[in-house]
Formats: sequence, structure tokens, C-alpha cells
Amino acid sequence: MDFNSGDSQTPQISSSNQSPKNNPGNSPDDTKAITAFILGLVGIIAWCFPLIGFPVALAGIIFGILGLKSENKKVFSVIGLILSGISFIATIINAIAGAVYFSNAFA
Repeated sequence: MDFNSGDSQTPQISSSNQSPKNNPGNSPDDTKAITAFILGLVGIIAWCFPLIGFPVALAGIIFGILGLKSENKKVFSVIGLILSGISFIATIINAIAGAVYFSNAFA
């Protein structure tokens, strides 16, 4: 058996740099889109507490706008924007209702 023949196939080592930073699936815009989606989901629950719901919804809107640049995860960004917008409006309504209720309760 001749192992030095030209017919043998040796594995080729790629010289290209395949770090996660160069992988198109892990772009920063994709991360922002997924972050917007997660914050939108959290905001749907957090609107019950305006001190928590307001910053979560606002961050979700900001990340959703930044995530719209994503080519792969644009749907996550749009869904995150919608959920964050809904939770932002619900948070404001909840804060106003709480202020009115407590102002009337102690008057």
C-alpha cells in the first residue's frame, strides 16, 4: 500500500477566517433584532409595573429600529417593534390610570 501516491486525498485546511464576527448569521444587526423581540415579549408582561415597563418598552423600540437594518432577522425586529409599541402605550395608560386612581383615593 502506497500512502505517498498522488491519488490520496488529504484534508485541506481553509485559510479563510471563520470567526463569529465574520459569520453573516451573527451580525450585530441580527443581535439587535432578536433583542428587540425579547424586550417586546418582556414588555407585554412588564407594562403592569410602569417603572419597569417604560424602560423595557423604550429599549425594545430603540433596538427594534436599530434591528431593521438586519437582513436575516428583520421579522424579529418588526415583531419586537410592534410588541414594544403596544407595551409602551399600555404602560402609559396604566401609569395615568394609577395616578388618577391614587389621586382620587387620597383626596
